[in-house]
Amino acid sequence: MQMNTPSRADPRFRSARKPRRLASHAWRALRGSLQRGGADRWVLVMIAAAALVSLFDLAPPWLPACAVCFGAAHAFIQRIDRGLPLAPIAALLASLQWLAGALWYYGRNLDFAAMGMAVDAGDYLAFATPATAAFVLGLLLPGVSLDQRRLMAGVSRRHFLVTGLVLAAVSLVADVAGRLGPPSLAFGFLLLSQLRYVGVLYLWFAPERGSRWLAALSLAPLLVGSAESAMFHDLLLWGGLLFCFAFAARPRSVTVKVLLIAGAAVGAVTLQGIKQSYREKVWNFEHASLSGEILLFWNNLGSVDAEALEQGVLARLNQAWIISHVMRHVPSGEPYANGGTVTDALVAAAVPRFLVPDKAEAGGRANFTRFTGLPLVGSTSMNLSLLGEGFANFGRRGSILFLFLCGAAMSLAIAVCFRQARLRPTFVFWMPLVFYQAIKAETDLAEILNQIVKGGLVAAVCFLAIEYFLPTAKTRHLRQPSARLGKTRGSGPASSPHRHA
Repeated sequence: MQMNTPSRADPRFRSARKPRRLASHAWRALRGSLQRGGADRWVLVMIAAAALVSLFDLAPPWLPACAVCFGAAHAFIQRIDRGLPLAPIAALLASLQWLAGALWYYGRNLDFAAMGMAVDAGDYLAFATPATAAFVLGLLLPGVSLDQRRLMAGVSRRHFLVTGLVLAAVSLVADVAGRLGPPSLAFGFLLLSQLRYVGVLYLWFAPERGSRWLAALSLAPLLVGSAESAMFHDLLLWGGLLFCFAFAARPRSVTVKVLLIAGAAVGAVTLQGIKQSYREKVWNFEHASLSGEILLFWNNLGSVDAEALEQGVLARLNQAWIISHVMRHVPSGEPYANGGTVTDALVAAAVPRFLVPDKAEAGGRANFTRFTGLPLVGSTSMNLSLLGEGFANFGRRGSILFLFLCGAAMSLAIAVCFRQARLRPTFVFWMPLVFYQAIKAETDLAEILNQIVKGGLVAAVCFLAIEYFLPTAKTRHLRQPSARLGKTRGSGPASSPHRHA
């Protein structure tokens, strides 16, 4: 039998002898997986203009604040069906919790016994609008994003099922170890227990029949835990992040995206409406049914205390009340920290605790009491948020630069992970483990850095271990010139992720 061996003149021989050329081919094939798409240019210009208008008081305070919220929402709607939109999510949550909640509170002229605004509308929005706009611009200006469909089209999914089951087993062991182990290792076991959500993604995209039922079963501890504790934070956070992967499986119309956001808003209001009564039953060891409470809420919608429901929803949405208390207390009751909490956060993230036993802890309790002047009862813990921490350190003008740098640094960290996903596409499944705390608007710098550093370390080590024992090979589509990527959305060979699994 004649062997078809390439000669030295054959280009295939030269490519085989030069790994860099192979890497170049792979790079050209994958470069369509990352596209500029944080937001349209006109949206970025509008947000920058809103910051300047607010900074120089050229319009009513509510107008530039609404422009920033609209720009963040547009960027989110634009990206949600194309891949994991971490930067747009962070921008949207920040604009909602720092600006939209405050606009709602001031517009309705509400007067809460607790969680009320400590400064007037003009004073708060003159600070919060340009600082929030700077944070949103820092997140969206780099424009790095992920085309999930194109990225995953060239991945062999042969080991996805086994990988998902292994990660589910590891998370269960970590759950038990976290309850029995020493408190100093609790956060590490918590991160390992969250590997179940990474496993859910492997199971969801596995080619085997019934794998999606296994993915749903892997989420049972989250659902049961939320129902038993009547605490829904993790359910909403992880449920939303996992949903982004499923939603990006195919392109969606703007109508579908808007209906999705409207449905999420209705769900949030419903959850707020039943939460108090459900918690009372659960915590008093009475019989409680989550589905029953939901049906009861909608069947008796006419008798719901609308004012109490509004206050409950606003209390969850409005992070601005904490920031307003920082503005009232600093510097009159507490001097500016001048970067002290930033230095503490960097040390806490970079240096192990056994080297610096008294380093700052994530959670924000000490900083909250120090910079707001408000006491916290029992084990309650609240954070200043990046906006409140910026004012506590640098005042009004310095916060704008601080927030922009925070947004840009977060966007850079996301871009680094996306770059890794270019070469190893399944790493995108591990990115929520790195950033799930960073995208929340209520967290301070110490908690964000703690999560990114430790979550990134756990994700990198576990990912490399998984890839060593259960490698995710790329199919030959990714080794072809990038022109073949044009067929990933059609019915050609490159559009089938299972063809070479």
